[in-house]
Amino acid sequence: MNSSIFRDTTYHLGIVIRRNDLIAVHCPGALRTSLQRWLDRPPRPQLERVEPAVLNGAFLTGEAKGLWLRGAQSPTAARPDCKQITGRRVQDSLNPFEDGGSALSPARAAFAGPPQQALTGTVGTTPRDSIVWSRSTVGFAEFVALTTDVLQLIEDIEAAGTGVEKPYPVLAERITSLAGVSGAFDIVAASTETLPAGRISTRTLSARSPSWIPPTWRFRQSPVRLTSSWRWAWRAEWPERCSARWSKTGARTR
Repeated sequence: MNSSIFRDTTYHLGIVIRRNDLIAVHCPGALRTSLQRWLDRPPRPQLERVEPAVLNGAFLTGEAKGLWLRGAQSPTAARPDCKQITGRRVQDSLNPFEDGGSALSPARAAFAGPPQQALTGTVGTTPRDSIVWSRSTVGFAEFVALTTDVLQLIEDIEAAGTGVEKPYPVLAERITSLAGVSGAFDIVAASTETLPAGRISTRTLSARSPSWIPPTWRFRQSPVRLTSSWRWAWRAEWPERCSARWSKTGARTR
């Protein structure tokens, strides 16, 4: 029988700091996850994340201390789904053959920006989630000064347009347009089950990937039709009728 007169109560501290149109939120992990979901839930709120390129330019231009990588292609037993690299200047250890199929998640790097009041040392960020973290502070005043430095730096980079799209060019990057895409090597064929509902042309239906495609080939983006000499050349029929040249294989798309 529990007859204790004491009650264990836990209080979680949440802090919101604003600078012009930028807002920084410090909160427990569970609430942080809820906020991330809220930002993506329709109807979209009036708030949005800071662009990843801005965070890259602010915090990932110095010596990388730690990189957390996630697989950007279909899962396979030949490559890990995720990978962690720590050390000194770990960006120099990235290998285009081993790490080219991975994308950046969180990262930690030595701060190499302009001198700040409290922002020094190693800074971590998860650009796609608009998360920034740094060292522990000894008091609330130092926390406010550190957060103010972060917001001011983000504001300056946005105003100057000095964001960095690819802090580590070896790694895969998320894009929102196929403009400028070249040298594609990973494509997935759509099946009839994944095509949109409605009337589908015979030509589209005939573009299902044949069962004899080698398991080492993955086709993504649209239905494709391979030529009989698939080892040396292939022809893809894109719905948008895009045209591209594949110099490595000597084949062209129509």
